[in-house]
Amino acid sequence: MREILFRGKRKDNGEWVEGNLFFDPDLEKYTIFGYDYYTRDYALQREELMADVTAETVGQYTGLTDKNGVKIFEGDILKHDTNCPIEEYRFDYGYVFWYGEAQRYLRTSLLYKDDCCKISGVNRENYEVVGNIYNNPELLEGESDGTNK
Repeated sequence: MREILFRGKRKDNGEWVEGNLFFDPDLEKYTIFGYDYYTRDYALQREELMADVTAETVGQYTGLTDKNGVKIFEGDILKHDTNCPIEEYRFDYGYVFWYGEAQRYLRTSLLYKDDCCKISGVNRENYEVVGNIYNNPELLEGESDGTNK
């Protein structure tokens, strides 16, 4: 069973927080309740672990990690080592999103603009989280020849 976890940018200082997500429809706000691994306290007991987050930045953990053990969330930008012997096609970049019709996480592709690829734990050694679409959108502006990567 995979860990259910969300991430979002705090409204008060712009820092990223991870934890359980709560949506208050009356106030129309998202709050993430964190967890202090050192004291084993949940946010409900410690107000500093509660954070109102910007709705557009909320993303769910995919249950996968990259080659460095970094958790992969929706909105993350992945560098994908394609193992292609032609250098300009060796690395591809794309962001992670949930595709409901197929019930899976996919990533876009700079090399193959009309294609989306499934991400899985089987080939995680080929993926590296290099940023996200909120902090580093410029990583997706490169040409497919690798000039802006």
